[in-house]
Amino acid sequence: MKIKVSRIKPNPYRRMKTYPIDKNKVKRLETSIQETTFWDNILARPHPTKKGFFQLAYGHHRLMALRNLGVDTIDIPIRNIDNATMLRIMANENLEWNQSPAVINETVHATRDFLNKELGKYKTWEETASNRSIRSLINDQQAWHKVKATGAGQNTILKFLGGNWKQWMVQGALETLDDNMVDRILSFNGVLLFLSNWRCLFLSNWRWLSNDMKSAEFFILISF
Repeated sequence: MKIKVSRIKPNPYRRMKTYPIDKNKVKRLETSIQETTFWDNILARPHPTKKGFFQLAYGHHRLMALRNLGVDTIDIPIRNIDNATMLRIMANENLEWNQSPAVINETVHATRDFLNKELGKYKTWEETASNRSIRSLINDQQAWHKVKATGAGQNTILKFLGGNWKQWMVQGALETLDDNMVDRILSFNGVLLFLSNWRCLFLSNWRWLSNDMKSAEFFILISF
């Protein structure tokens, strides 16, 4: 199907801020396209909320190279792809091109977020009957209650991603994500401790402040 490059949006599960485009890879693709005119291997689906637009399943670097080269229209396959498959396609494409820890971590993070959001849609095991992506991962009601209580863990994520992904990849990514979460919590607690000490300092010296300073400090104090 022929579509304008400007109407193609990224895969919704590729977070461009945390997994940005590799400019060097784009440059190599630009050179390859100019020399061979070959740029295929891009797949998209109709955008679920924006009529006339599309979402890329994979091929983000190729798309950027085509944009940089000023290509206006391309002829690519358009398929009706569900959200779970969009994520799996992206995950396998990531694994094929780049097995760096950063890319693996980002892919596992996106997968865990997706699965937890899917789990959050349902209150009972029976309600998941219409969701094939969830039912294919969780075998029975007992397993459902466990995953529902703890969130998507290593085994669930590994099963979702498929055979190309290895246990050590998912395990290492989850450990990194959990460590980062602890760091953020500790940093937040440090900020709270600073603010608490700051309040105590100004309250203890309240009577020595001028009226103007009291007004300013009181405004700051209540802001926190």
